[in-house]
Amino acid sequence: MTLKGIDPLLSGGYVLISPGLATWKTAASGLKYGSSKTLECTVSWNGGPYTDCGSATFTGTGDQTRTNSICPTPGQTIRVTAFLDYLGGHYYDDEAVGVTE
Repeated sequence: MTLKGIDPLLSGGYVLISPGLATWKTAASGLKYGSSKTLECTVSWNGGPYTDCGSATFTGTGDQTRTNSICPTPGQTIRVTAFLDYLGGHYYDDEAVGVTE
C-alpha cells in the first residue's frame, strides 16, 4: 500500500507454521520518522471471531508486535491481520493465512 506524500508502506501479518508449532506477528517498516504510529495484530482461528494478538506504538520508521506461538492441533486455519493507524487514518494493510500441521 502506498500513502500519498510518504514513503511506501511495508507492513503485514506473518504466520510461520511447522509441525507442532505456529507463530505469528505483524510488522511495519519504511515509514516516515517522527509521526506517531500504532500497529495492531488480530488473529482468527477456524473462521471464528478475531482477537487481539498485540500492538506497538512507535515514532520510528518501523516496529513489530510481539511474537505469539502455540502448539496447535493439526488442520486448524489461522488468519492474522495487520492494521496501522498513521497520519490520522486507520489502514487495513495485510492478511496472512495458514493451516497448522
